[in-house]
Amino acid sequence: MVTPEQHDGRHDNWKHRTICKLKKCWMLYLCMCIILLIVVILVIAVFSKCPKTVECSGEWIGVRKKCFYFSSDTKNWTASEQFCLSQGSELAHIDTQEDMEFLRRHAGTFMHWIGLNRKQGESWKWTNGTKFNPW
Repeated sequence: MVTPEQHDGRHDNWKHRTICKLKKCWMLYLCMCIILLIVVILVIAVFSKCPKTVECSGEWIGVRKKCFYFSSDTKNWTASEQFCLSQGSELAHIDTQEDMEFLRRHAGTFMHWIGLNRKQGESWKWTNGTKFNPW
C-alpha cells in the first residue's frame, strides 16, 4: 500500500493526459464540423446564383429559361411563324438585352426572323400582342 507521502503522482498525470486528449479530440471534431458547415453554405450560395437553364430537345438551344431554334431554311416571316407554331412554339421574343446579345452571337452573319411585327400605322408588337420595349 502506498501512503500519500510515497505517492509519486503518476496516476494523476495519466488522468490529466487523458482529459487533455479528450478535449483535443472534441476541439478537432468541432473544427471539422464548422469547416464542413462553411463548405456546405458556400456550395449552396454558389449554385443558387447560377442562372437556371431549361432542358431543350434536339437542335434547340437552352438559354436561361428559354429554348431557341436556329433554322437554316430560307422562308419569309409568315412561313417562319407557321413553322414555329407547328413545333408548338413561336418566333423568338427578345425580352432582355442579354437575350439580344445571345441571339446576335449565335446567329452570326445569318439573318433570322423574330416575333416582332408592325401593321401599317401602328407600333411594333410581338406576336403575343405586347408592345416592343427597347429595354
